[in-house]
Amino acid sequence: MIVYILLPLFNKLENNHKMFIPIITLLLWLLFTVMMSLYTSYHQIFVFTNRIPIILLGSYLARYGVLDNLSIKQYIFIMILLLVLGLFILCKFDHITCKYIYDVFYLIAIPFILGVILLINLIPTNKIINVLGSITLELYGIQMLFGFKIASMVLTIFKNKLLSNCITIIVIVLFAIIIHYLFKIIFKWCSNFINEKI
Repeated sequence: MIVYILLPLFNKLENNHKMFIPIITLLLWLLFTVMMSLYTSYHQIFVFTNRIPIILLGSYLARYGVLDNLSIKQYIFIMILLLVLGLFILCKFDHITCKYIYDVFYLIAIPFILGVILLINLIPTNKIINVLGSITLELYGIQMLFGFKIASMVLTIFKNKLLSNCITIIVIVLFAIIIHYLFKIIFKWCSNFINEKI
């Protein structure tokens, strides 16, 4: 919500100072991150702040159509490079720690995230993709609130990390779909009720 609230201000500043705002934003992010690590023990804030670089990067890639003029061969080469390099970085530096930046995982995962996004872009639109695309907010909410508890419970039952991970993903996706459609039904019912009263 903070990102959405600040986005219009950022866009207005960025339109007037295209060269400087991205650099200033990253410098402010870095300064804020270091200050937070020095003066607070509330490290959960890094779950939010460490997503700012990927939000900025995604925004500029989309705004300037960086990938729009690539041939299919160039596109696939970049996608595979990001996936392989990103996976290597994740496997090699997954548990890296930094004195001034907590939850570094969100930063080292950026190449892999970009590769996955490029891969998803190649998948033709279908019902499954549409459903998964429509439940992203619910997925995020459920995994943030209950993901760890669900994963721990599933791991206790099945004792196998890979199997438990797959089952956890399925359970969270199913919960997200149920909640999404429940909200749709509730909103539709409320909308019809209000229209009838008016």
